[in-house]
Formats: sequence, C-alpha cells, structure tokens
Amino acid sequence: MTCSRRCRDGVLAMALAASIACGAPSSTSEAAVEQPLPKGPCTVSGNPDWQDAAQNWCDGQIFSMVNVSQDTSNVVILLQFTDGGRQRFARNSFEVINRFRRLADEMATKTDMNVAFSLHDATGQFIGGCVRKRSAAESDCNAK
Repeated sequence: MTCSRRCRDGVLAMALAASIACGAPSSTSEAAVEQPLPKGPCTVSGNPDWQDAAQNWCDGQIFSMVNVSQDTSNVVILLQFTDGGRQRFARNSFEVINRFRRLADEMATKTDMNVAFSLHDATGQFIGGCVRKRSAAESDCNAK
C-alpha cells in the first residue's frame, strides 16, 4: 500500500508539529530569552512524491536537511538539525522523541509500511530516532 498525497501531506504536517516542539520553550522564563533561529538554507532530497510535504520541515529553521526515501515497504526520513535546532532538541529531547514515536506509529498504521526517523546534528552525527515495523505494536525510539 502506498501513501497518497493527502496522506503524505497529513503525516508530514504532524511531523512538522514534532519539529516545532524543538523550538518550543520549555518554560516561561526560557521564553523570555529564546532567540529566533537565523534563516539558512535547508535541503530537501529523496523521493519526489514526498518533497513538497518535506519542504514544510524546513520552514521553522530547525532542520538544515530533510531526506525522505521510500520503497514498496519502507519510508525512511533523515532529518539533520541546524546548530540552533540541535540546542533546542537537547532541551526538549524527551518530548520531541515521544512526538516522533507517535508519528512513526501513526505513519506505519496509515501506510502499512515500516517507518524510520533518523535525527542527526549539524555535523551528521546520529542523535536519536524512531523505528516502527508495520507488524510491531509500537515504535522503538532512542536519543543520545
């Protein structure tokens, strides 16, 4: 089963919400000193069917690169944080990983595909992610 354009847009809109959590201040005092992230280039690559929806992930300046690959049974989404996005992830990593867990679970259910999110810092080092096999009851996630 493949994910329709409507499905992809909906799924990636939810993922955008997860990325926004990286930028959400965790306390009121932090909100007062939070600086906006500078605009920078963000590269979207991979499966052309997903590129329009994946471009939404670049809008918050949390990620510098988004790559979505898909075959008949797998969707793999690689996200590379900007330096500022990585700092924000570090402050809210538990919440962000849990949002990606829920997103991977929902994507696997809606698409009947295996789903993986791989999160990387600005240098490309793995810092967390979630994997959900379509036959599994729930996602397996971790963060460094």
